[in-house]
Amino acid sequence: IFDRNLKDQELNRLEHVSQQKHKQYQQIRQLLDNLLYWALGQLGAYSTQVETFDLSQLGEEVIQIYKGPADEKGYELAIDIQTKLEITGDRTGLGEVLHNLVGKAMKFTEGGKITISAQPSDTHTLIEVVDTGVGMNDQQLSKLFQDTQNQSTKGTCGEKGTGLGRQIVKQMVDSWTGEGYGIC
Repeated sequence: IFDRNLKDQELNRLEHVSQQKHKQYQQIRQLLDNLLYWALGQLGAYSTQVETFDLSQLGEEVIQIYKGPADEKGYELAIDIQTKLEITGDRTGLGEVLHNLVGKAMKFTEGGKITISAQPSDTHTLIEVVDTGVGMNDQQLSKLFQDTQNQSTKGTCGEKGTGLGRQIVKQMVDSWTGEGYGIC
């Protein structure tokens, strides 16, 4: 593609392709990071790194990675987090969780909207990834974290998965508080 566009001097097209390839590279890198964090967790080698950080900035970083694919699939990505919302926690781990949840929402949303939101209170911050996707029935929901095998469902465009992201999210969040988490 690059050679053909250079020969035809279609620099605008070349720039567009380059940007798309860069975004694809970021997604592949994110997948590899997910696998690394999962492997570290399996080995007991991942330790939570607590720091204070801007949640709205982290949300923007996650959204930017998925902007291109979202445009291609025809849906909107949004953030509903107050600017400069500082929280204390595992920034790297939370980034992995948000990447996994947004990626999963993208897999099951077509022509809709995915929103990362946060509602701070005195004792905690409720962070949600909400989508207008196909959702799960009661049976799927009840088995979500009970399955011992990584079962995956094809996405709205036939995307395949391994179920690994679900386990990464659960292990990450469970390691933070021991309280577990809820699914809405």
